[in-house]
Amino acid sequence: MLDRSALGRMGDPEEIAAVSALYADHTGLPPTLIFSGDREMLDSDARRLQQANPLVDHR
Repeated sequence: MLDRSALGRMGDPEEIAAVSALYADHTGLPPTLIFSGDREMLDSDARRLQQANPLVDHR
């Protein structure tokens, strides 16, 4: 797990593919199915990933 000091040296963690799948290159990946509940902490990230990649099916 990266600590806060390491993240600070890397730049904005939301824009780094190694930290966030939202900014990774999804080329060549198979279709993906993601399940999350509407009260889960990562539900908004799952929805954003679906918007960023048309091969992601979120339910």
